[in-house]
Amino acid sequence: MSDVQRYSLIRAKAQPPENELPAVLAAPDVVWRGDGVVFAIPSLAIYTTGAEIEIVYRTAGDHPRTTEQALQTSDSLRNLTANGHPVALLGGEHKDHGFSYRAWISFTGSAPRDIAFALEWPGVEAGQRQVSGIAEAARRITVLW
Repeated sequence: MSDVQRYSLIRAKAQPPENELPAVLAAPDVVWRGDGVVFAIPSLAIYTTGAEIEIVYRTAGDHPRTTEQALQTSDSLRNLTANGHPVALLGGEHKDHGFSYRAWISFTGSAPRDIAFALEWPGVEAGQRQVSGIAEAARRITVLW
């Protein structure tokens, strides 16, 4: 298998299936706070093979929108884990007061009952946040074909 084929296979596993409409699960308690900053995962889109998450970081002060800052952010987002595994970034956008990213969590085997998020991020308190209701949300997924 060539490197291109291997990359395509890995990439295909690290994103939502195109033949499903996800069940959306609110996660209002997945918030880390610091002095003038907030890091949050407000919602998850649950698929049969994983979950797509929305990552929101906001700061009261200006947030530089440079290429260097974007690279540092994507490197630092490797410190966000779900059930002990790093999330796979799908893309993001930097704003004047923070950033928004999308990321993917693959389910191995069957969908987990809960997802434990852990974060180490400068300026916010470290810790775990739990999301339950994954199995219930998985029952609301629509498989299109």
